[in-house]
Formats: sequence, C-alpha cells, structure tokens
Amino acid sequence: MNNSQRYHGMDGLRAFAMLMGILVHASIPYWSDLGKIAFFWPADKSQSGILWILFTAIHSWRMPLFFILAGFFAQLFLTRHNIITFLINRLHRIVAPLIIFGAITAFLLPTIWNYGFTGQFSISGFLGFPDSPGFLGHLWFLYYLCLFYAVMLVIQGLLSIVNFKVPFIRTISKGIYSPIPIVLIVLVMTALIAIHIFGKGESKW
Repeated sequence: MNNSQRYHGMDGLRAFAMLMGILVHASIPYWSDLGKIAFFWPADKSQSGILWILFTAIHSWRMPLFFILAGFFAQLFLTRHNIITFLINRLHRIVAPLIIFGAITAFLLPTIWNYGFTGQFSISGFLGFPDSPGFLGHLWFLYYLCLFYAVMLVIQGLLSIVNFKVPFIRTISKGIYSPIPIVLIVLVMTALIAIHIFGKGESKW
C-alpha cells in the first residue's frame, strides 16, 4: 500500500455529507410542526411535507455514512501507524473537540433555542430552558465515535490473539462483499424512514 495515497473520492463523499447537513438542519423549522417536534424546535408558519420527507431520506443515511467513513479512515490510519500514535491522534481530533466544544454548545444551544421561541437572548433563558441537550448535545456522534474506536481496538486485539482458520475468514469475506449487506442496509433505512414519518417513534439519527 502506498502510505501517501489519498482517497479523494472518500474526501468528496465526506464533504458532500457535511453539505447535506446544512440542508437538513435548515429545513427543520419548515416541517417541525408537521413532524410534531415543534415543542422543542421552533416552527415556521409555512410547513412543507416535501422538506420533511427530504430531511428524513437524507438523515437516515447521513450519520451512518459518517460512521462508516470514520471506520474506514481509522483502519487506514492503523495500517500506517501504531496503536499509540492512533490513540494520540484520536485524543487530539475527537476527544479534545468533544470536551471543549461540548461545554460551549451545552451553554449556547439552550440560549439559541430560547431565542427561537421568545425572540430574545437572555441568561435566564439558558438557565430555565426545559429541554437542554446537556453536555453532549449535538456532539453526541463524537461520543459514539470514541465508543466505536474502543470496540474496534478490542476486536483487533482479539483477532491478533485468536488464530482463525483461513476458510473461516474467506467465508466471512464472501458474506461482507456479497449483495446481502447492501440489501440489509436498504431495508433498515427504509424501515427507519417509515417509522420516522408514519410511526410514533423517532430515529436516533
């Protein structure tokens, strides 16, 4: 493997998903009343079912895609560096932003949401906001990334200890690279969209 190789397609895919994040978040006020979430997200007088469907369709795959890309780049990093370097890198790029900006967003988001409802900025609005997102807030995905990285390192450690036979690995590989995972992903995403739109539940992502 070329250690200097850059996967521009993956970078482009990640950038596209980030741009979609602007679209989905900007659309929320225009369907939040239809989606029955106006109690914590201010709703505009003009509501659009099309934007609601568009949000759900994009949101159902956007965050899972980020996690998949994070796993890809994490494994790529591990093939080029040792575990200690990987942990230091993740501390700088994941844990530190979670701690620093988690504290900032925990203070700012309730104030901003309160402004959305009242039209006024106030510290009292921050202190009295009933649905504060807490420390994690919108940075919940960084917290989950930390958990996924920990699980990944544990699994890699176990795989290095346990001596799997080659036929077993080939069987797993055939399953991974077959159409089965794609079909399962499509079915799960379809179910999430249906639950989000027609059911009483709400997709975590």
